[in-house]
Amino acid sequence: LQVYANFHPDWVLMDIKMPNVDGLTATHNIITNFPDANVCIVTDYADKKTREAAKQAGAVEYVTKENLYDLRDIILR
Repeated sequence: LQVYANFHPDWVLMDIKMPNVDGLTATHNIITNFPDANVCIVTDYADKKTREAAKQAGAVEYVTKENLYDLRDIILR
């Protein structure tokens, strides 16, 4: 959250499984404090439940790691 506050990047690429805080919580915290932030979840988890949780947390995009080429199209929009 502090890094976002300092730099205001165009995009945040967020993994779900991270030390200290999971990516869904981190996404929620960023979006709560910076509603215009663009967070893209980048993960190995492809299940519908996790995708929905990411959407509820405020992520605007969701990419599985097997489809990383999709990131280019997302970021360049």
